[in-house]
Amino acid sequence: MKKILRKLIRTEKGQSLPMVLILMAIGGLIITPLLSYTSSGLKVGKAYEKMADEFYAADAGIEDGLWQIKYNNLEELFDNYERYDYSAEYEYPISYPVEVNSIDVDVSIENVWIPKDMAAPTNAEAEDLIGAGKLIITGGVSAELTQQVKIYYYKGATDPPLLVNEIGIWLPPGISYNEEGECTLETWLTAIGKDYSRDIDPYKGGQAVVWTLAEPLPFTALPGVSILDTPMTSTFTFLFLLDDPESERTPEALSWITTSGVSDIPYTWDADVRVFHINSQAGGEDGTTINAYSIRSELRELGSAINGDYRAIGSTLMIDTNPWSTPPELDELLPYSDATVNDIPENAQVDLAYLYWSGWITEVGPQVIWGPENCSNFTAPIMDWARATGSRWTISSNRFQGRGGSSYTVDQKTLTMNSSINLSTYVGQTVTISWNQTKSGTLSSGDALYYAFYNGSWSGNFVAFQGNSTPTNPFSIPIPAAYLTSNFKMRFYFNFTSTSKYVYVDNIQITAQSAVEADTSVAFEIDGDQVYFANDEYGNPAVPTQGPVEIIADRSKMLENQPNEYSYACFKDVTGLVQAFTENGNATYTVGHVTAETGDEWSYAAWSLIIVYSSPDTKGHQLYIYGMSKSKSDFLYVDNNGTLEYPISGFLVPDPIPGEEEAAKIACFIGEGDDYYEGDYISINPPYFPGAPDSYKLWDGTTSTLHPGSNTESHPNNVWNSKSIGLEETGIDIDTFSVSWDSGLLEPGDTSALVALETGTDSWNLVYIIISFRSRAITGGTVTYLIEG
Repeated sequence: MKKILRKLIRTEKGQSLPMVLILMAIGGLIITPLLSYTSSGLKVGKAYEKMADEFYAADAGIEDGLWQIKYNNLEELFDNYERYDYSAEYEYPISYPVEVNSIDVDVSIENVWIPKDMAAPTNAEAEDLIGAGKLIITGGVSAELTQQVKIYYYKGATDPPLLVNEIGIWLPPGISYNEEGECTLETWLTAIGKDYSRDIDPYKGGQAVVWTLAEPLPFTALPGVSILDTPMTSTFTFLFLLDDPESERTPEALSWITTSGVSDIPYTWDADVRVFHINSQAGGEDGTTINAYSIRSELRELGSAINGDYRAIGSTLMIDTNPWSTPPELDELLPYSDATVNDIPENAQVDLAYLYWSGWITEVGPQVIWGPENCSNFTAPIMDWARATGSRWTISSNRFQGRGGSSYTVDQKTLTMNSSINLSTYVGQTVTISWNQTKSGTLSSGDALYYAFYNGSWSGNFVAFQGNSTPTNPFSIPIPAAYLTSNFKMRFYFNFTSTSKYVYVDNIQITAQSAVEADTSVAFEIDGDQVYFANDEYGNPAVPTQGPVEIIADRSKMLENQPNEYSYACFKDVTGLVQAFTENGNATYTVGHVTAETGDEWSYAAWSLIIVYSSPDTKGHQLYIYGMSKSKSDFLYVDNNGTLEYPISGFLVPDPIPGEEEAAKIACFIGEGDDYYEGDYISINPPYFPGAPDSYKLWDGTTSTLHPGSNTESHPNNVWNSKSIGLEETGIDIDTFSVSWDSGLLEPGDTSALVALETGTDSWNLVYIIISFRSRAITGGTVTYLIEG
């Protein structure tokens, strides 16, 4: 054996074959399952990769939906979107495709109706209930783990008692009602002996807490209600629990109330809180679908609300070239003036642009258009007068004289123009006829001088004077518009029957007073190019165009400040022009060709442009514009020692945003205010007026120089001083006032306020007021998230 082994080792022949055969046998046994496993691995890997791609694509669709909700872009994304339509599913349009990882994603968004056991209203019904703002319910966190509910009721003068049937609140996932804590509503109801039930049920991923009254309860019996308040207000609180005690999340709860007794408010809900369902499907019906729910908390949009931030700019069109004169006078009218906006974010979009202009003008005296007839004869050069044979009209001392008599006919006592006067070119103006008139003798109560007008047929007789009282002299009367024709005539007639009674007429003339009109057209330029609206194919001025054409006001109003002195204001919606010729509203704007008169201490001419914009980069605001954009009646005049109480409503003051001190901003456009006269101020909700306490007055921060020789000081008692922060020229007030929470002038939940303005010696015009609230729109990501593969 040793010899054999040595021989084998020495020659090394045949040793590999057995090993190869063994390996081939083993390989033959495992190669098939190994290849099958590799194939399965490749297939499973592709499947997992497809699922991952679809998941990420669907998740991207959810994120896009959240972005659209957060930045309030749904109305722009969906042409037919209605914020209170709880039945529609809004699918992303073809014009807004979503594709991720080369996978098409179908995304849809729905409004979710939350109040429990209540049928969802139609969009129109909801807009009526919420927009009216007659019954409002809101809520928010008032202290640690404490939810507050506030209810406001504006009782109509003829409303019967409002009865409360049920109050409910939905708590979102992750938050639950603390049954061990105090609910002040329950404490109150128990104290006044009212039976109720409280039901807590799982509902829409969270909890519904509903308090039902055993019998309808008058609203005035709710906790904290005073019947003397407007609105009547009730507030209660309860405690809640967080599923994750370490979470810093606050509940975006949604409350509601059902009532009876007042037909137009059967219920309402907290429209500040909106819940959305987002569906995102990637890879078709067999792909991955994600359903997510999100909550958005925002400032409620009542009837006057506009979402966005704004810039209010403008400039004077009249300056004082002699600032040493007292009182000051603006004595030079500028052909143009401009103002620049350069701080609107680059990614902003212009939502609204409103242009206002205003000026002071005087009335030119009436112009004589016929006469005067000196009445020295009955023939030309002024007028031929027709008399009947035996006429009782003669000439006496260069006057027409009429003498009574008992046996004379009507024709013999009538004096008529023989030729026509063309008054048709004065249609639209005030045309007046006048004459001197006297009498002699003792007239009886029935004796009278009459006159009549002709336009193809004669009017009835009008009385010029009657009886024995001294006649009005001179006598004048506007000629009715129906007689401003090309064949105008007039006649006189008297009915005296005694030869001792006389009437005398002299100096007959006709005058025309041109109507004082607002200057309703101005030149408007953007970055040096004049722009206007050209007519579209239907003849409507709707096409933004560059060219030397003036824009025409949408609305205007004229006010008589003093006899023969007027101020006017005009409004034009220039949104289309600003959108068409600027990227985001930043530009230099020029306004010119505004008519106004100089040389008086009340002279002024000015313009202002409001640009409302929205941008993801700015803090949210909700704006309420009170001015001629809404109604011509909102152009107002305040005379010296005058007051103006300007109630504003249709808004809802939100809860304070942590870390922010400003409750609201109020901006005003005032025409004519000046630095010379003090005693003008603006106040909010003063306890008494006029003479509001200083603590209720607002101040724009400008320095006011009072009467010559006095100290230079800054205070709120000369706010309309023709000085505005950010404006280079004086002569206009576009002032912005800040209202702090600490002032207490506005409180969360207020839906109306009184803006009280008073003036000492100064006179001025209020063109618009803007009130702006910070609108904290919170979109708290997703509150539920379900993946279906």
